[in-house]
Amino acid sequence: MLDKLKAAALGRGLWNLFLPHLQPGNPGRPLSNLDYAPVSELLGQVSFASEVLNCSAPDTGNMEILSL
Repeated sequence: MLDKLKAAALGRGLWNLFLPHLQPGNPGRPLSNLDYAPVSELLGQVSFASEVLNCSAPDTGNMEILSL
Protein backbone atom coordinates (compact mmCIF):
# COMPACT_ATOMS: atom_id res chain seq x y z
CA MET A 1 0.00 0.00 0.00
CA LEU A 2 2.75 2.47 0.91
CA ASP A 3 4.60 1.76 -2.32
CA LYS A 4 1.53 2.71 -4.36
CA LEU A 5 1.09 5.92 -2.38
CA LYS A 6 4.79 6.76 -2.79
CA ALA A 7 4.58 6.25 -6.55
CA ALA A 8 1.52 8.49 -6.73
CA ALA A 9 3.21 11.21 -4.66
CA LEU A 10 6.35 11.05 -6.79
CA GLY A 11 4.26 11.25 -9.96
CA ARG A 12 2.55 14.39 -8.68
CA GLY A 13 5.82 16.06 -7.71
CA LEU A 14 5.10 15.76 -3.98
CA TRP A 15 8.56 14.44 -3.17
CA ASN A 16 11.48 15.86 -1.19
CA LEU A 17 9.44 18.90 -0.16
CA PHE A 18 11.82 19.62 2.71
CA LEU A 19 14.84 20.17 0.43
CA PRO A 20 15.11 23.90 -0.40
CA HIS A 21 17.98 23.30 -2.86
CA LEU A 22 17.34 20.39 -5.23
CA GLN A 23 19.97 19.55 -7.79
CA PRO A 24 18.78 19.42 -11.42
CA GLY A 25 17.40 16.00 -12.24
CA ASN A 26 16.37 15.17 -8.67
CA PRO A 27 12.65 14.55 -8.24
CA GLY A 28 10.59 16.83 -6.10
CA ARG A 29 9.30 20.29 -5.45
CA PRO A 30 11.69 22.30 -3.30
CA LEU A 31 10.13 24.46 -0.60
CA SER A 32 11.79 26.97 1.69
CA ASN A 33 11.74 26.20 5.40
CA LEU A 34 9.02 28.81 5.84
CA ASP A 35 6.86 27.23 3.12
CA TYR A 36 7.53 23.70 4.36
CA ALA A 37 6.53 24.43 7.99
CA PRO A 38 2.73 24.30 7.48
CA VAL A 39 3.10 21.25 5.23
CA SER A 40 5.08 19.53 7.97
CA GLU A 41 2.33 20.29 10.48
CA LEU A 42 -0.21 18.61 8.20
CA LEU A 43 2.07 15.62 7.61
CA GLY A 44 2.28 15.15 11.38
CA GLN A 45 -1.44 14.45 11.55
CA VAL A 46 -1.13 11.13 9.68
CA SER A 47 1.47 8.64 10.91
CA PHE A 48 2.61 7.46 7.47
CA ALA A 49 2.29 10.73 5.50
CA SER A 50 5.93 11.79 5.88
CA GLU A 51 7.15 8.45 4.61
CA VAL A 52 4.82 8.58 1.60
CA LEU A 53 6.21 11.99 0.58
CA ASN A 54 9.84 11.02 1.31
CA CYS A 55 10.02 13.51 4.17
CA SER A 56 10.42 11.24 7.19
CA ALA A 57 12.99 11.76 9.90
CA PRO A 58 15.81 11.00 10.51
CA ASP A 59 16.47 10.62 6.78
CA THR A 60 15.66 14.25 6.02
CA GLY A 61 18.78 15.64 7.68
CA ASN A 62 21.05 13.18 5.92
CA MET A 63 19.40 13.76 2.54
CA GLU A 64 19.66 17.53 2.93
CA ILE A 65 23.41 17.34 3.51
CA LEU A 66 23.91 14.90 0.63
CA SER A 67 21.93 17.11 -1.75
CA LEU A 68 24.27 20.09 -1.35
